Amino acid sequence: MCRFCRQELTPVFPIAWDTPIRLPLNCTCAVMAKGFSNSSQQKSPSVWDTPNRSHSNCSCASWGKSHNSRSVISEVAFISNLAVMEVQLKNFWEHGYATFTGLVNASVVKHALDAVPKLQYTSIYRKVTGEYDEHIMQASLSAPLNPAFTSINVAITNGILKKAPLMRWEAARWVALKNLAGGDEEEAHQSFSTPEIERARAEFDTIQVIIGVGLTPDTKFVVHDRCFIQSDLSKRRVLEFGPGDCVLIRGDLVHANAAFRETNYLMHLAVTVKGRILECECVWSDPPRDI
Repeated sequence: MCRFCRQELTPVFPIAWDTPIRLPLNCTCAVMAKGFSNSSQQKSPSVWDTPNRSHSNCSCASWGKSHNSRSVISEVAFISNLAVMEVQLKNFWEHGYATFTGLVNASVVKHALDAVPKLQYTSIYRKVTGEYDEHIMQASLSAPLNPAFTSINVAITNGILKKAPLMRWEAARWVALKNLAGGDEEEAHQSFSTPEIERARAEFDTIQVIIGVGLTPDTKFVVHDRCFIQSDLSKRRVLEFGPGDCVLIRGDLVHANAAFRETNYLMHLAVTVKGRILECECVWSDPPRDI
C-alpha cells in the first residue's frame, strides 16, 4: 500500500536499490520508488537538476511568499502543495536531503533572530583529536519557548512532519546553533548511530531526521550526496538557503556544518520516531572514516 495515496500496489520488478529504504512500487504518487511508471516520472528541475541548493524560481518558492500575515508572531507559511512535497520527499530518500523554501514567515524569522543572540551557548562539536571547535556553538531550547521559536516549531510540524504521517516523525529536540566567523568546516559525520537507524528501519519502516531552519542570509550546510555509510569527498555538496528556508537531512546521511565568514544562526531539530524513544546523537557523533 502506498504511504501517501493509500492505494494497493504491486511490485514492478525486483530491483537492487542503492538507497536503504526499498519500495519498488508502481504508485501514482511516485514518492520513494525508482521503479514507478513513466507517467509518474515528472522531473522537477528545482530538485533533480540542482539538488544542492534552495531555489527562488521554482514552484516550492511560492509556499511562503503569497501568505498574508495577520500576526507578527503566530503566522507561518505552511506547505500546501502535496505534489511538490512528494517530489521533495523522493529527493530526501534518494539523495539524503531536500530543501524547502519560504517555510517560515519572515516576521517570525525576524523575531527569532532577535532572540537567539541572547541564549547561552557552549561549544559542542568534537574534532578527531577530541578537542571542541570554539567556532560552532549550541544553545538548548527548553520550555517555555519564545513565541517565535514556538511558531517555527508549528511551521515545521504542520509543514513537514504532518505531511508524511506514515513516516511516524516526531519533533524530539530543538537547539539553536551559532557559527562564528573564521572556523573550519566541521568534519563529516552522521547524526544517529547505526543501531538506532537499523531499529527505526526494521521496526517502523522509517528513519530519523535532522531539520535545519535558516535565520540569517547565506546559511550553508555540507552534505555528501547519497553517502549513507561513510563519507566521500567526490560527492560533497554545499546546500545554500536563506532566512525561513529549511533543509531536511536523513539521519544516516554523512554531513557537516559549514564554515562561515560572519556570524550565522541556525535552528536545528532532531526528529525521531513517534511512540518510541530513540537515541539521538545529533551533535556529538564522531566522524566516520573518509575514503
